[in-house]
Amino acid sequence: MSQENVLWSESTPFWVFIGAMLIVILLFALLFILQLIYGPVGTKPPPNWFFAIFIAIFSALTLAFWKYEVVLSAEGIKVGFPAYKVKIPWCKVRAASKVPSISPYAGFGIRLIKYNGEWVKTFNMPKMEKIMLVVSGKKYKKLIISVRDSSTALEYIYMKKEELEK
Repeated sequence: MSQENVLWSESTPFWVFIGAMLIVILLFALLFILQLIYGPVGTKPPPNWFFAIFIAIFSALTLAFWKYEVVLSAEGIKVGFPAYKVKIPWCKVRAASKVPSISPYAGFGIRLIKYNGEWVKTFNMPKMEKIMLVVSGKKYKKLIISVRDSSTALEYIYMKKEELEK
């Protein structure tokens, strides 16, 4: 989706994920450095490449999921993270509405949750409002996305749906 076709967008760093990943990366880096400087760590020390591989894996995961983004463009809706995005053309969006709340046990990130008795794919971010999209032509019939300002996002979605119905 080109920049000039963007109607509305918002981007949010996924701080919960970034914080957890940085702690793990720093722990592996500390153990790696200690083992390089002082010798084997523990009674059964892992080889140095073990620490290097885990630092690389967790660094790659951090870069892949550090930011959550929602983009409403002339072509459709794009929602997700740098490594995993869902693109839904406007012709596939059947309805959109604000979701009052979801279970606090739903977790954060990309989830499959039970909502009103059915399984729903969710992009759940902490302390953000939720929008339910009813879609066709996908594995999932409903998708819940998180946005900071649901009323503005819904205005653009309704406006685009009206344009298509004309």
